[in-house]
Amino acid sequence: MKKIWLVIWNLSEMLNIGLGRFAPWVFGQMIGRSRKRVVRKEHIFGKDQPCQIRKVWFFIEGSIETMQLEFRDGPKYQYFDIPEGLYDELVVSQKPGKFLNERVKGRYRYSAV
Repeated sequence: MKKIWLVIWNLSEMLNIGLGRFAPWVFGQMIGRSRKRVVRKEHIFGKDQPCQIRKVWFFIEGSIETMQLEFRDGPKYQYFDIPEGLYDELVVSQKPGKFLNERVKGRYRYSAV
């Protein structure tokens, strides 16, 4: 499959038509690089912070966005289809527990882990 992308690249260069904004994508196909976006973030809330959330993780694998929370008393939950910006807001929030209750709970699918 990589050979076909090399042919397309060479043909576009030979005909002097260029690939414009598609050039990085075609080059990525030539070398076998995946266009799948992968993001992994983690935040640990300090013991000095008055919230029950101990740790929060955020994952993006392709188009799947997941946030996982671990509470100080033990339970873990995964929330699905969470926008990355919402995770970023949660970790800088002055009151993460209140933020979770108002902006996440009841709005996004979740499951216990």
